[in-house]
Amino acid sequence: MKQIYDRLDRVLHSLSVDAAAINGWSDNGALATLRWCGKHGVPAIVMSESNRVDFNRRPLREFIKRCLVGNSASGLVGGSLARDYLHHLGMPVERIFDGYDAIDNDHFAPPRDVSREVIRRELGFPRSYFLASNRFIEKKNLPRLVEAYASYRQGGRKVIRPQATGSERLSTSSQARQVTVGEPDSGPWDLVLLGDGPEKESIVRQVQRLGLTDAVHFPGFRQYDELPTYYWGAGAFVHASTTEQWGLVINEAMAAGLPVIASSRCGSTTDLVIDSKTGFVFDPTDIQRLTDRMIRVAGDESIRTQMSVAASRHIANWGPQRFASGMKQAVDVALNHPSPARWIDRLILSMACR
Repeated sequence: MKQIYDRLDRVLHSLSVDAAAINGWSDNGALATLRWCGKHGVPAIVMSESNRVDFNRRPLREFIKRCLVGNSASGLVGGSLARDYLHHLGMPVERIFDGYDAIDNDHFAPPRDVSREVIRRELGFPRSYFLASNRFIEKKNLPRLVEAYASYRQGGRKVIRPQATGSERLSTSSQARQVTVGEPDSGPWDLVLLGDGPEKESIVRQVQRLGLTDAVHFPGFRQYDELPTYYWGAGAFVHASTTEQWGLVINEAMAAGLPVIASSRCGSTTDLVIDSKTGFVFDPTDIQRLTDRMIRVAGDESIRTQMSVAASRHIANWGPQRFASGMKQAVDVALNHPSPARWIDRLILSMACR
């Protein structure tokens, strides 16, 4: 920690800092910067997307966070849940501003002169597809998403999980009869799972056991410049996380004009996904509910069209300009009305930096 602080001290002194915007309060770099601000009388702006339900909260940790927040003059948050939580940690509401979680909406806006069908063919996907983009880790809830997708392909019937064989490979013909769901004469949609991570192998095995190898695609991790094309070719976006502080992929999907089927445990869902208007909200533990929403989105073109328009309009207010405006307000408050930390706040920060 001393090495981090000494390095920060040299860099920040060379920049003649008037105010410092700090990303959260949990890592050593953030703590060292917050301590430097207090030592040199520079107002700090805490940037946060945390909310009350994204992790289990323990009283001692919450007390420490309250003291750390007490060393900040203002806050920039992702949305309403983060605003409520930062206020709960002691930041006055008049010192909290929105705009932290924003993306370049134009980067994901779909081209007007190329159809989704053409884009899908270029990507090598023969049919319409649901898209999910995330790391393959436990909280992303991918096993339930795959199970809901299997049920969707069976017309909403509950999936009977087959037992794994030695090779864990079953052909589609060995599964329950598939029924046509989706656009007329198009058959059921495919599922595209973008990303990579430690749980990928187990998800691939699950897909094989369910006989979905030809319908579920794993393009792997894709760079930022490659992502828009996958959104543009999709029919809808699904995000099934059991916990998520925000979830910028929802911003990306809406900027691409996609209906979003989003978990109620994502921080962005409260502000971005208006149920039955810009998308659908579901409990991430309710596989049947997710299945029903997938069937409804894939099976009704008018719903998709309405949601696409509504999503594009709604997300237009959540771009870089929102971040710039919120940050300016947070800086102005911090510079003009600095909040001196209590002695206990300074003490806890000092102890945290040891």
